[in-house]
Amino acid sequence: CGYLNSVCQVSTYYTFFSAGDSIDRTIVTSPIDSRTVIIKIGSGSPEYCAGGLRRTTELTLVCHPQQTTPVVTSFNQIDCIYYFNISSASACPLPPFDTALTTAEASRAALLATTSAAATTA
Repeated sequence: CGYLNSVCQVSTYYTFFSAGDSIDRTIVTSPIDSRTVIIKIGSGSPEYCAGGLRRTTELTLVCHPQQTTPVVTSFNQIDCIYYFNISSASACPLPPFDTALTTAEASRAALLATTSAAATTA
C-alpha cells in the first residue's frame, strides 16, 4: 500500500491491496443517531473485485461513553466493500466550546464568590 492509502488489506499470501485512499473520504453524521459518525473511504484497489468495483471501507464510529478502548463490534464484507462498526468513548461528541467556556466561567465566579465571602467573614 502507498502513502495515500488510509486502509490496507493484506491477503493470506501477503499481497497488499488498498482498501481506501485518504483523498477519497466522506464523513457524515448518521441520520438515525447523531452520536454515530460514518467515515467512507473509497478509491481502493480494483484487483479481484467483481464488475470493476474498487475496494471501499466504511467505518461506523458509535459513541459509547464507558468504552475507553475502541472495540470492533462487527465486520462485514460485501462486493469489495468492508464495513466496520467500532464502539468507543472517542466517538462521542465534544461539548460546544461556548458551553465549556461558560462552565469554566461559572467555576471561576463560584471560586471568587467563595473567596470574597471568606474574606468578609474573617
